[in-house]
Amino acid sequence: MVRVILETIPDSTIFQINREENTKADELSKLVQNTSDLSSSVYFEELGAPSTDRPGVLCVSSPDNWMTPYIAYLKDGTLPEDQNKARYLKYKTARFFLENDQLYRRTFSAPTLKCVDRDEADYCLREVHEGICGDHLAAKALAYKVIRQGYYWPTIHANAVAYVKKCSKCQKFNNVPKQIPSLPGSVLSPVPFAVWGIDIMGPSPGRRGICIMCWWRSII
Repeated sequence: MVRVILETIPDSTIFQINREENTKADELSKLVQNTSDLSSSVYFEELGAPSTDRPGVLCVSSPDNWMTPYIAYLKDGTLPEDQNKARYLKYKTARFFLENDQLYRRTFSAPTLKCVDRDEADYCLREVHEGICGDHLAAKALAYKVIRQGYYWPTIHANAVAYVKKCSKCQKFNNVPKQIPSLPGSVLSPVPFAVWGIDIMGPSPGRRGICIMCWWRSII
């Protein structure tokens, strides 16, 4: 097994060291048998009790996110002090429910959606957009595909637009409109005042804004 591992290490060489030239390693190998015959160069410490009797506990507090007010109201009935915010929270919470301390959102035309925070939202966008099954969708299609996968957060559409704008492949290979611009054509009307039009020009020199001219065409 050692030879197999050494083959993966470049420029490795095995040397044989005689026992009289490696006395310290020989003394360490006898440490578990007899400690009275060890020389003063070997230091050791005896533990009276195992060091793993008291396992350490690390308390991690999760930061507040957009789900915190909903979870607090559904679990404990906690509402904001502002009456308008409290009324809005009651109205919005009607579509949410808790299951095993996880917030979910009810929908009409889609399955129940799991609510996620910012970090999980970025992971969902990345996997759906360019993951193993991703196809670099546009922003609107990307947001709806994430919803169909069963995930939700309030700013999903805005985050999808921002994510697509930062995707280099979408910017390089996105479809570019290739329609040739054409000159405006004449407008025909069957009766007088049947067609009205507006020409918008601007900004006009020396003045901010645009200039609007109304015109009408008729056939006499």
